[in-house]
Amino acid sequence: MSSVVHPCEMPRTTLPPIVAPPSRSMENVFCLDRHGDVTLEIHGLHPKLIDLLLSGHLSVTTMNDLPLLVGESNEEADSRDRSVHILMSSKHLILGSSYFAALLRTPENECGRPYPIRHHRFSHRTRSNGVAFIYMLALIHCRNHLVPNAVPYHILGDMAILVNYYGVFEAVKSIGDMWINRLVYSVIPNPPPDLQLRWVMIAWVFRRDDIFTSVTRDVITMSSDKIAMTSMLPIPHIVLDKLNSAREYHLGILIQLLNTLPATIDQGCLKEHEKYGCAIGTLDGDACTESVTLIYKAEMGHLGINPPPTDPAFSGLSIHNILMQCHGFRVTDGPEYGWSGDHRQCSLWWRVAVLLERFQVPSGLDMYDQDLEVYLPHSLV
Repeated sequence: MSSVVHPCEMPRTTLPPIVAPPSRSMENVFCLDRHGDVTLEIHGLHPKLIDLLLSGHLSVTTMNDLPLLVGESNEEADSRDRSVHILMSSKHLILGSSYFAALLRTPENECGRPYPIRHHRFSHRTRSNGVAFIYMLALIHCRNHLVPNAVPYHILGDMAILVNYYGVFEAVKSIGDMWINRLVYSVIPNPPPDLQLRWVMIAWVFRRDDIFTSVTRDVITMSSDKIAMTSMLPIPHIVLDKLNSAREYHLGILIQLLNTLPATIDQGCLKEHEKYGCAIGTLDGDACTESVTLIYKAEMGHLGINPPPTDPAFSGLSIHNILMQCHGFRVTDGPEYGWSGDHRQCSLWWRVAVLLERFQVPSGLDMYDQDLEVYLPHSLV
């Protein structure tokens, strides 16, 4: 059977295609449907996974423990270049996956007319260690008992890529939500950008708008450079464009606000302290103003925002870091000004704290925004 797929049927993410190999004798079979009419020959699996699948006595417990037994690495190739044949049902594949439906549907079975039974054979090479792929096929065949209720993060990430490519959202959605709920609160603090983007991808593919808004907010506030994918992830470019636009807009507002401080500092002590004889032109007032000005220049220079940066992408700057350092400005009773008490609220910390009340911390993106919703992966129904 031809494996040519019409371009309109191809998902957006580019993964190795499934092609039809020459007919060969059946060996090394892992059975998902013993009455199946589709044989998928998979290459590139982790050698430990191959041994387990072909052991002949693969239990439910072992299937559930595959992530632990196989490990995280997907770089360890099988030295003997072994493959595994998986026997499956075309009916399950057509109903559960838009990708396999495009491969297997014919005018006869599309119209419900009787058609000759034929056995389909395909070959595929996986780019991951294969555990998520095996779980995906088990879920398509309603073998949910073979899939654990919790998995490590790398399995969830691999599954999200597979869901997007093979169009198996309905088959995987329930178990995917369980995996996400068990992992979402264990995210490490201040994760690297690539990990943040993988969570954006996971939330997008599984349509978790609650998590999507939260993780996109973190990406906007914590990114210190232009947001771009470091690997092939199924995130629409419009999502990345909106993330970059939000980051640059709010960074520009924040930097502009902080650069208004010199004008207010030059006006002298705050008015509530004029009763102490600290108005501009007095000895105390001028000393206070000069002290705050010196500290402002030092702190803003350290932040890299005075003078304002000319790079429109604000490379090296993040909203999170600027806010954290602003909140860390010292308030002292003696070392900052040389006397205590009277000028506490003239300090840079107080002035910045009042100023930042006018800054609105960016919220995350809404995946059901009209500009984004049209890019959500389509359902089968």
